[in-house]
Order: sequence, then C-alpha cells, then structure tokens
Amino acid sequence: MVIEDPIGTADVAAMREAFPELGKCMMGIAARAEQSEYRRAEETTELAGHDTELMLTVLKLNENLGEHRDRVLGSKAYVVTASSRYVRVASQCKIDTSVSASPHVLTGLLEMMSPSSISDRQFVALFENPLLQQVAEACWDDLLILIDAGVQLRGKSITRLRHDCEQSFQASITAMARTGETDTAGIVRAYAGVADQAASLGYKLGAVLRRFTRSPKHRRKESPNC
Repeated sequence: MVIEDPIGTADVAAMREAFPELGKCMMGIAARAEQSEYRRAEETTELAGHDTELMLTVLKLNENLGEHRDRVLGSKAYVVTASSRYVRVASQCKIDTSVSASPHVLTGLLEMMSPSSISDRQFVALFENPLLQQVAEACWDDLLILIDAGVQLRGKSITRLRHDCEQSFQASITAMARTGETDTAGIVRAYAGVADQAASLGYKLGAVLRRFTRSPKHRRKESPNC
C-alpha cells in the first residue's frame, strides 16, 4: 500500500547502501523458512531479493515522517502482509520504522472509520497472493490427476505440492495421463506407482488407492462400516 508515487531505482540503490545488512538478513530468514525445503536455491534467492527491494522502497517512502511517525498508520507506505519476516528483518537491522501492516489490522481500522468503506470483494483481495496463485495454476492439472487417483492433499502447502509434483510424482502422473482406458494392466501399474510414491512421501491414500500400494503400512484391511 503506497500513498505516494513510486520511487526510482537510484533511490532504492541509495537505500541499499544505507542498510547494507538488510539483504543478508532477508536472505537468512528466507533460507530458514519451512517452505525453502521445497524451493530451488535460486528461487529462494530471487524471493529474498524481491522482498529486500520492496522493504527498501517502503523505507525510502517513509523517510522524513516527522511527528507523523508515532501516529496510527502514520507512515506513507506499508507492505500489506500477514507475514512477520519484514518485522523480523527490521528488528535484526535495528530499524524503528513500521514497514508492514496486517490485512486484519487495516480492515479493522477501515471499519472503525466507516462501516461501508470496504466491500467483501475488496476484503478478500487483501489476502490474495499472486505468487501462490501462479504456483497453483502451474501444477493444477497434475493435482487434479492426484486427487482423481485418490491421493489426499489436505494439510500440504502449495509450495510442497508443487515441489512433489515436479520432483516426485511427475513420472507417475505422466504414466496415468498416457494410459488408455482399455489398457487394464497399464492402469494398474500407473495407480500402483502413484500409490507407492504418495505413501513414501507421507500422503494419505483413499480406500481404493490403498489397494494398489505395495507398502504394508497402507494395505490395512478396510472396516466394513467405512
């Protein structure tokens, strides 16, 4: 959220010199995040770079706040996010300027000022994450194949799902997609491949898919009442 025209790259470069440790702190937090286990190293570096540039931009916009600094929403710009990484980086770099704001806080303040100031659609838009949307769209077709096969995806992050689709399930998904409806033996092999791979990665399997896995742990007998 910016209450001012964007700044130029020269201004960001100047802020980078003023806060030389900021990029290193952001990279450290990105590398330690749970999601980093399922990202490539270059993706983590790129993400930390974008976050660093965004934070430097906000810091530049919030220069010379004067007496407004201590007021509620007294800054000119904020990163609207529920993540705490910007706050943690600011703390590590001893930066006392507010750089981020939670969507919940913003909407609460807007409702206090005017009950009709934000629509339901605008409220939901505050929580949308275009990066996650892009990841979901990129692997959605593969996820549908896994869901149709009986792999239970509940509780898995979108970052984990994309990683597993690209690195682990791809061969099994391709086999299922290429198997013809009349190729019974091929269908059985494809389902067995998905079942074994999913079981090895800790995914729960549906009742039908469990019959195809060769893992004793997942081949327990179904109760007649299930």
